[in-house]
Amino acid sequence: MKKFSKFMALSMALALTFGMTALANGSDNPERDFAQAAQGTTALALDASGNPLTVDVEVKAANEEAAKTETITADVAKADAPLTVAIKAAASELGTIKTPTLITVIDINVTPDGGGDLPKGARVTVTVPCKGITPAKDGFKYVLMHLNGNKWEAVSDVTIGNDSFTFVSGSFSNYALFLVEKAETNDGGDNGDSNGGSNGGGTTTQDSAPAPASEPVSPKTGESAPVAGFAALILLAGAVVCAKKVQLNN
Repeated sequence: MKKFSKFMALSMALALTFGMTALANGSDNPERDFAQAAQGTTALALDASGNPLTVDVEVKAANEEAAKTETITADVAKADAPLTVAIKAAASELGTIKTPTLITVIDINVTPDGGGDLPKGARVTVTVPCKGITPAKDGFKYVLMHLNGNKWEAVSDVTIGNDSFTFVSGSFSNYALFLVEKAETNDGGDNGDSNGGSNGGGTTTQDSAPAPASEPVSPKTGESAPVAGFAALILLAGAVVCAKKVQLNN
């Protein structure tokens, strides 16, 4: 019986350790998770004369401090942060907006087949898998931002599809996709006081309400967590069966 108890204790410890490790690995690195979800990105390139180019496309985890999820989340919470101002300008038709929601952030690199730099004037159409997104409804807009050096710039040529987005560019590095939602305004037209004071000219509300259920929201990192939990339970069940066999044999 003592052997059985020790065996059970060891099995439970191993199962719990496995489950907790899997949970941690799935949620502690959102940049890596975003990059993994974007694998399968494709690129179609043309040179300045419209001739097709053979290119290689690589998607990696965002690698600049400004493109880290933590940094972006902190920046968009501030109405006067350069990133927020740039997003607001790109979605100016919505008027007053809620705090933008980060959908994904990835580092994309496109190079000619064989290496080197893209020729001057080349234009590349890139399609990125992004599970859960659909064309935005009225009152919403997707905004794609490109980190050019240390400055975020809006990408103007962007098309949102079902579970993917496509954009055209000639230079590549870190890209971040946001979902922007129009904020409800008071009859007086000033939304600043509704949040306890001015919010930088009434252009961004700081308390972002969740998007409607029918509207896509930011993918959650660690979505594989339930799988890890089930795997841990399977391991534990297997350990119990084996332990019973050992007990019967003894």
